[in-house]
Amino acid sequence: MTEAAGAKGGAETWERPPGWTRLEAAALAAILVIATALRFHDYTAAPLLSDNQDELGWAWSGLTLITKHVPYSWSYLPSYTGVTNLVANGYTYPIVHPWLDHPPLFSLVVGGYAWLMGARELTDVTPGMIRPVAVVLSTLTIVLLYVLGRRLIGQVPAMIGAFILASAPVAVLLGREVESEALLTPLLLLAMLLVHQVLAGDRRRWTVAALVLVCAAATLTKVPGLAVGVIAATVLLASGRWRPAILAAAGGIAGLGIYAAYGALIDWHQFLLVLHDQEIRRHGVMAAYEFIAAPSGIGHSIRDGWWVLGWIGIGALMAGRTVPTRRLVAWGAVIFSTAILVLADERVIPRDGWYRIPVYPLAYCGAAYLAGLALDRLNVGAWLAVLVLGGASATTTALGGGGTWMPSALLLVAILAVAVAPMVLANGWPQVQWLRQAARGTVATMLGLLLVTNVLASINLASTYRLL
Repeated sequence: MTEAAGAKGGAETWERPPGWTRLEAAALAAILVIATALRFHDYTAAPLLSDNQDELGWAWSGLTLITKHVPYSWSYLPSYTGVTNLVANGYTYPIVHPWLDHPPLFSLVVGGYAWLMGARELTDVTPGMIRPVAVVLSTLTIVLLYVLGRRLIGQVPAMIGAFILASAPVAVLLGREVESEALLTPLLLLAMLLVHQVLAGDRRRWTVAALVLVCAAATLTKVPGLAVGVIAATVLLASGRWRPAILAAAGGIAGLGIYAAYGALIDWHQFLLVLHDQEIRRHGVMAAYEFIAAPSGIGHSIRDGWWVLGWIGIGALMAGRTVPTRRLVAWGAVIFSTAILVLADERVIPRDGWYRIPVYPLAYCGAAYLAGLALDRLNVGAWLAVLVLGGASATTTALGGGGTWMPSALLLVAILAVAVAPMVLANGWPQVQWLRQAARGTVATMLGLLLVTNVLASINLASTYRLL
């Protein structure tokens, strides 16, 4: 993607991506096999149901909407009356109806799958029954990340980002979670792909119509999904495409309208009470800070150096004169974080890491962009950031034997010296080609080792995920 030379008024040209090669398709297919295997390996053992009861709540709501035509699920919102306690899986759940905590789309997807698997009563549903829905959606997300990333940051960085998303322990863990964000994530990436299509000159009506439908579906998945329409509209407006921008925003708002119509059809009075309950749950204005900076997990904290590295990459994508495509990655992540600030409770963000699921692909895209800078331009700062954040996160659990990896300071210095010295020398003597080749070979080898340690750590998630 380049800025058009001599374009009128400084207009931007968004070029179409290059064609696919067989090697590229084969590499992506291999990544998807690894991602699927990691996500299904011990997928009921990590996380445990005790870490997050929302999974059953989503399935119960959709299942009863299908079987009883009224959604039943558990909720602690105070406006519900006629609460019935249900004992299941060793826990007591306050069952309410009609359950209107969230829009119905994701509930119908999960509940419909549970119904197909034979569930008819609430107690028939288990995490093992419904988690394949999340696994399939998270695997689809990897495909969409790569398809989008190759257009925005290049094929090699996009492949790196896809492998990080496929193998990083936190991504694998969250890729099993039955939360509405699992559906919201591919919808966000699909909307961004459609925005790119429009900006690349696709004038077909179905492209804009598909964008409108995706923005509406995002809001019907969860109210913060309105950010998908805002992201699309913002990027389109900034590129002078006001008509599709208005339509994208209208799609998101239409999703809210359909949610309201659903509430009116089920129980308008209860719907309004639930909206009031959700509003008063908001607390403070630090939700975006917690969203980005807190070590959010599933019921407990989780450290993820790739996530932090990604936000540094997002900052790099926004800095200085950059090609216009990259605002899709950077602006998308920042605008979604803004939606979290407006709609979320800052007190729950540190323990509810699934709020981050939609931004993980964009953050890992930022991390991969820095890895690409190290590999292509031999950028020492970018490479050190990859090592001390992504590298430390990848190795600490994989090499710690269930604890924390504690090498000697001398060993760490030696590893960093081997990793960085060739690049420093190549920057000092850029005319020496063999130095540059050696530096690139070192980066490629060590980056490959880091990605392998991601895989090793994810294989052992059942015993180590509480130690991340």
